[in-house]
Amino acid sequence: MRYLSMIFICIALLTGCAFGDNPEKLKEQTIEGMKPSVKGKYAVYAYYKQLPPNPADTEQVKIYYSMDERIPLEKVETLSVVSISNEDLNLFNIEKSPSFIVVDKTGIVLQTTDIDKVIDFLKNNDPVRID
Repeated sequence: MRYLSMIFICIALLTGCAFGDNPEKLKEQTIEGMKPSVKGKYAVYAYYKQLPPNPADTEQVKIYYSMDERIPLEKVETLSVVSISNEDLNLFNIEKSPSFIVVDKTGIVLQTTDIDKVIDFLKNNDPVRID
């Protein structure tokens, strides 16, 4: 999982250099890099201010360590835990940690701070199957 996170961060940095002051183009390119490569799967990104979460924040710790047990992984190609960067804050308007972004082949299909909404979404929806 660390390897996937590092790839995502490198893609984000490289696209930042390529698109400079065009935030919409940068966001579009970043989302493109987040999309799952397998048809019919989702990619789930969990953004945290600090990794691992501060032990004093018991709710974040509980979510962090139970994600892979609670999320229906049969629908997920990528489950990536990411430390929030300033770029992420701006691109995705992330205001609270943890924040979750679910992506399919069409782009972002859910952005929330509630892990239960992510779980419900994944249980009750099937990803788009396009080439």
